[in-house]
Amino acid sequence: MNLVTGRDYVWVGPKVKADLGFHSGPLERFSLFLNYFYLYDSLHRGGQNVNYGQIGGKAKLVEWKDPNDVTQLADLSLIVRYTNGTTPRTLERSNELYAGLTFKFGSLPKPRQ
Repeated sequence: MNLVTGRDYVWVGPKVKADLGFHSGPLERFSLFLNYFYLYDSLHRGGQNVNYGQIGGKAKLVEWKDPNDVTQLADLSLIVRYTNGTTPRTLERSNELYAGLTFKFGSLPKPRQ
């Protein structure tokens, strides 16, 4: 089932998001997340409800920091997530397991002179 052009949608319902991260210690490189929402199709008596959940985790593999400026950092991370349900933007059913690498950078540290 997909969104239909020219049709109005008004969904109401809860959205829940949780993030768990550690700021120090042996688990500092790991974080977990959970996203869930249930949206009721109020215009069409529940004809196209959205029931969507996503759970996953992230592990920083390598991190670069500038000791003189904490805002200057970069990291390479492994992300694993499981998604199940009807996606809110397209109404397509999703049941997928995803694993990937991400490279995040603001500014790389300046070389020492």
